[in-house]
Formats: sequence, C-alpha cells, structure tokens
Amino acid sequence: MNTQAAQAIVDFATNGHAKANRYRFDAENHIHLLDDKPLMGTSTVVGALGKPLTYWAAGCALTPLGWLNRKKSTVNERLDLAGEKLGMLRDLDREGYVRLLESCYHAHTKTLKDTADEGTNTHAQLAHYVQSCIDDNGGEPCKLLKYGHGAVEVFADWAMEHVQKFIWSEKHCYSEKLWVGGISDCGCVLTNGRTAIIDFKRKGCYYSQFVQIGGYAEQVEENWLLEADGQRYGGVGQADIDDLIVFPNAGKPRTEPAAPFMDRFAEVVNIYRHQQEYDSK
Repeated sequence: MNTQAAQAIVDFATNGHAKANRYRFDAENHIHLLDDKPLMGTSTVVGALGKPLTYWAAGCALTPLGWLNRKKSTVNERLDLAGEKLGMLRDLDREGYVRLLESCYHAHTKTLKDTADEGTNTHAQLAHYVQSCIDDNGGEPCKLLKYGHGAVEVFADWAMEHVQKFIWSEKHCYSEKLWVGGISDCGCVLTNGRTAIIDFKRKGCYYSQFVQIGGYAEQVEENWLLEADGQRYGGVGQADIDDLIVFPNAGKPRTEPAAPFMDRFAEVVNIYRHQQEYDSK
C-alpha cells in the first residue's frame, strides 16, 4: 500500500470521509476556505444582480438640500423645509457650496453605515433568540413577554404561529460543485411540516435576497452545515429545503419555494464568474 492510500484510510477513520475538516472560515479576513483555497462568498456572488436602490440613494443625496418624500410628508412640510434650505444656500460662498455638494454626494454612504450598524445589532439579537430556543426549548419557539427589542418580539410572535422547530442558527455551509461558501442565518421546520431557511434582512424583500438564500439551500443540501472550524453541525444531519423566507426588521416576511431560486443561484454563479473574467482583462 502506498503512502497516499494509507493516509486516506487514516483520514477516513478519523472523521468519516476522505479528508477531515476540509472547510474552515477565516473570520479575520471573512473568507470561506475549502482545502485552504478561498471559496466565493454567497452574498458576493449575488452582488452581480445588483439591488434596486437608485431612488433610495438619490433621496439620500437630496435630503441635505431640503428634499422630503412626498409619500411621507405634507405639502406644507415640504415647502417649509425647502424655503429653509434655500435661504441657507443663498448665504453660502463658492467653497461652502462645494463642500455641501460633496456632503450630498457621500450622504448615502453615511446612511448605509448607520443602518448597517443598527442592522448588525438587530441581526445578533435575532440569532441569539433562535439559538436560545434551540438550547433551552428543544428548538420550539419561545413566547416573549418582553425582550427589549422590537424586531425580536415581532419575529418571536411570528415564529410562535408559523414555526414548529428551529434547526440551526448562524451555521456555515459550502458547495464544492459551485465553489461557494456562506453563513445561513436560520433553518426551521414550519408548522405545515415544510423545511425552510430564514434570512434576516434590514429592509425589504428583494428578488436578489431570495437568490442568495437559494444559494444557502443549494449548499445545505449538498454538504449540510458546519461550524466555523469545519466540524459538522449535529442538528438533524441532512435536509431537503422546501421554502425560503426573507424576514425584514420592519415589515412583513415573504415566503417563496426554494427550488427555482436554487436554480437561479447556480446561474448567477456563472454570471459572476464571467463578470470576473471580463473585469480581469
């Protein structure tokens, strides 16, 4: 028996497959690795689709100049603020006006950072709630009389009605076939018996978000779930994913069947790869 074959037998006996702990997550650089080779990130790949944020960014840029959303403000409120800002503009010299234009141009980046910080905290609280249900209540949703976080209370109330059992919270997954890795927010069995992946988002229910969760579903079905160090997550061991759910911090959740979006994710992987090839020339 040659050395390579002997080592393969040792590896198989140690961890049940030909090579132990092939996957690991480099948290410092936020890179998913397979056999120490970087995988494409699931959210990065889906970025090839873009997001419908053009009007939002325009609103951020115009706000310092006195713009208010007409759907959320009265005519008098809009006229009063416009008059106030117009007076401010008349008092500016050229240098001040240029500085104002620069702040308008970068306004969306500050808004993104502020909402990202808020979203990160909310995401952590939601993950903690799901993990607590798994650790302390056998996965069954817990009723919260007062949690101290509005988004968590809304999710807990929804889960009490729609979720039979939580399966995982914040677990890693990957696909060798598509060469991608990711971290799935939450998995559960719904009260109708269907298995679903839930993804927590700051706002909205966009098409691209479902494509992203379809990517997680593809990875979970191929290799189940893992801890950051590559150890296989206990849980139920394997699952076919039936549904995908986007749960925004403010708003109503939306559910879509998994299979079509799993197919779309595989297509987006090819688009992303082709885009990278094009940009590298």
